[in-house]
Parts: sequence; structure tokens; C-alpha cells
Amino acid sequence: MINYPFIFLIILSFVTTIMSYIFEKFKTFNIILFIRFLHYFITYFSCLYYFIFNRVYDIYYILIYSITIIHWVFTNNGCILSKWEDSYYNSKNNYLKVFVGNHIDIIIIPQICLMTLNFLLVIRRYKFKYYNYLFFAVIIILQFYLILKYRKII
Repeated sequence: MINYPFIFLIILSFVTTIMSYIFEKFKTFNIILFIRFLHYFITYFSCLYYFIFNRVYDIYYILIYSITIIHWVFTNNGCILSKWEDSYYNSKNNYLKVFVGNHIDIIIIPQICLMTLNFLLVIRRYKFKYYNYLFFAVIIILQFYLILKYRKII
């Protein structure tokens, strides 16, 4: 059985990776493109999950989302994939700055809003017991705390 939403995410991630390759004018294919592809795939998955997948995979989505938010705590509010790419690339001129310059919030804020919306919709669709909502509230609060702390608002 072919999983069309999964194939859609792979194609979307691949196209975005190739676009970043073209815009940054890489001379060779290397590990950065694989890291970037993986990063795009996880980002698109977390932003579009509710709209393209059915409820069969909800528990996996909740697990991946929770791990993502918790891992931000241990990586100083950054993604391990971004840190890996920065250490390999040795440059501050990463793919987001190529697309939007110093206005990275234009991409980050809608991404976080979509991720949070997806998370809340999946929780509602999965119909957890009421006491489980405490864990989800902690994840949401932690996410917003990290975002505000990183933006120097808190």
C-alpha cells in the first residue's frame, strides 16, 4: 500500500533542499544536503501532519513533537540538525538567511504557529483522558517559553 502523504512530504522536502542548493551555489553535493533534507522533512511533517495524515499515526506524531520540544531545552533552543549543519558548514550564512536575510522570524513564527496548531488539533482528535492534558500543557508552555527566551522577550 502506497502512503501518498509520506511521498508528498519526501517530494516537498527534496524540492526545498534542491532550491537551497541552487540559492547557496554549492559546488558539490555533500552531507549538508542530507542534513537539510532531514530537517525540512521533519519541519514539514510537524507543520502539516494533521492536514495530510489520518489518526492512525497520531501517537507517533505526539511523541515526535514532544521529543522535538524537549530536545530544544538541551540544545540551547536550537535544533540538533541545525547545530550539526553549522558545525559542518562553518558559516553563519545558513539557508534561512539566504532566503530571507536577517528577517528569519518571517519563517520561524508561522512555522511555530502551524506546529502548535497541529499539535493541539491532534490532541483533540486523539481523545486523551483529561489528566493527560497536563503533559500537553507543559509541552506547549515549554515551547512558548523557549521561543520567547530566544527572542529576548523573557
